[in-house]
Amino acid sequence: MSKYLIGGVCMFFLIFVIWFPLVLFALGNTVGKPNLPNDVTIEIRLGPYQPIYSMSAQTGNIQR
Repeated sequence: MSKYLIGGVCMFFLIFVIWFPLVLFALGNTVGKPNLPNDVTIEIRLGPYQPIYSMSAQTGNIQR
């Protein structure tokens, strides 16, 4: 029983050591800040044919 307890604690510690820095840097300063796109392009096509509608917008034309 004690070897399972020690192994479980070691496994939890290894997972914590690996995932804590990833979560810390991933969520550090980006939570709550919008990440607006710089460029948007939309195409509507039917199968392999040329697009029947194409639209593109840059930063100044994209609304939140």
